[in-house]
Amino acid sequence: MNDNEIQPPTVLTADDIRALRDADWISFRHYKGQGSIDASLRADAGRIFTAREQRTYPDTKHGDRARTMYVETSMIGYALETESHEEISPGWMLAESPQAVAYASVSTPSMHDAWQTIVSMLRAGDTLTLRWVADNNTGYIRGANLHLDTMAVVIHRAEKR
Repeated sequence: MNDNEIQPPTVLTADDIRALRDADWISFRHYKGQGSIDASLRADAGRIFTAREQRTYPDTKHGDRARTMYVETSMIGYALETESHEEISPGWMLAESPQAVAYASVSTPSMHDAWQTIVSMLRAGDTLTLRWVADNNTGYIRGANLHLDTMAVVIHRAEKR
């Protein structure tokens, strides 16, 4: 694959879903116009990957095993608030900011209830979209001098024939 070539969304297979369910680490990213999800198995000291793990996670990265699935991406960001902190409006969309980069991860996904719920809903033939919202701050968040970006996984199911 050419580094500049955007890949179409992966149509999920049973192996993709198994990888997302059984991974030690899940990474979500948007980089150089490409959205992707990496499911990884960690190469802990002395770990030997089974033949099935090697088939399910065909790529190697720093000794770990990985499987990459390409996804659609949508991204918006809110404009900076006014001096009075009363008005916030949509500020930008991904098409207007193609250099935007985003990353999120789930460590120990087997113990992450929300992630396990998402994976249980997946079916072979589905495609995914990562929906990112930058500066998704509420009055409470701003009042605590915090900042919030969010990411949601959207499942697209092919129509049954």
